[in-house]
Amino acid sequence: MSPQKPAEKYFRPGQFLFRENDAAESLFIIQKGSVAVKKRAGSGEVELARLFSNEVLGEVSFFDRAPRVASAVALTEVTALEIQFEALDVIYQQVPSFLKTMIAAMAERLRRTDDAMQRMKRELEKRGLGADEPSETVAEEEPQSDLQSVLNRLDGVGDDSKPKGDSGK
Repeated sequence: MSPQKPAEKYFRPGQFLFRENDAAESLFIIQKGSVAVKKRAGSGEVELARLFSNEVLGEVSFFDRAPRVASAVALTEVTALEIQFEALDVIYQQVPSFLKTMIAAMAERLRRTDDAMQRMKRELEKRGLGADEPSETVAEEEPQSDLQSVLNRLDGVGDDSKPKGDSGK
């Protein structure tokens, strides 16, 4: 059986291109419209990104064949080119092994980063530190940059391999 050719797909506003944890069999290139990438968070969901014309989504799953890490839902009428992984495999066989290793490593890093962010979010919620709430400790200290404030709040969160307070420097 020969691989399928890319197919133009149409989505109405609110229609899912794919859902979080679905098995992945294709990626999409948005030709027209906008798509929200969303991830479940507690009883709701968080919008991670908005994608527009000429942007690709679902590509990480091509390289690691793991389930979708987020959902993609059309915000407007969307036209997208769906490319089956089977069709890409034919081309990917021509890629030198060292490039395949590099690409697989990047895909794995993206997955690990996503997992780490989810663990940090859960830990912050356990501690009662929402994204908009400064911690009491930070509020009493001298003013500092937003980045430094976030880093102080997250120091040691979600990484059980390092003792708290060890920033790895």
